[in-house]
Amino acid sequence: MSGSTGTTVTEILAPGEKVTGVRLADGSTIEAGAVVLAAGPWSVPLLAAHGIDLPITVHREQIVLIDPGQDLGRVPVFSDLVSLQYVRPESGGEILFGNSDLAELEPADPDNYSNQATEAFLDLTVDKVGTRFPGLDDASIASTYAGCYDVTPDFNPAISATPIAGLIVAAGFSGHGFKISPSVGRLVADLVVDGGSSHPDVPESDFRLSRFAEGALLRSPHPYVGAGEMR
Repeated sequence: MSGSTGTTVTEILAPGEKVTGVRLADGSTIEAGAVVLAAGPWSVPLLAAHGIDLPITVHREQIVLIDPGQDLGRVPVFSDLVSLQYVRPESGGEILFGNSDLAELEPADPDNYSNQATEAFLDLTVDKVGTRFPGLDDASIASTYAGCYDVTPDFNPAISATPIAGLIVAAGFSGHGFKISPSVGRLVADLVVDGGSSHPDVPESDFRLSRFAEGALLRSPHPYVGAGEMR
């Protein structure tokens, strides 16, 4: 596998419904008895080629970096479940703002989308940040950018075996995969090695791909009623 990091995979090889490896963009192949598909929104077509539906909506997520106009000292990571926003410090003293209200998604092409925030989103930022942090009188917009979330119907990932033996999917993290990455890594490893979870608090059934077709969406047992899609 030397030199394959960062190389585009164009096909999952699975003759007889058993994975044997992957094909790369240059036509070469890598043999493997197990494949973990963790390609975010690009996971969808790779599974669709084998007749497997992964219900992901690609959502363009906009981010604004704010110059607070003053030295704020140590700024905590702050998630506001009332006005549905989050902020965290950046290394240059700026504050990162993100909108947590995902009631309406902005579908996007992950290979062709605007990587800057819109004027409407800037207005939203000023309104939400100004309301929650009224003391930032001299704050200004430093820069913006955007990326894509791979959003599932229940805003939770599919971390699951598939109908193809040896093929594990880990996609659809809906913007919060980083925060749960230790458990994700352990569950993926368990699925590859043992076919099931070794941790009683992280049952593989919760994250099974089939739950979407079954209509058994994964919901928090202790939701905050005002938080909408936030987890």
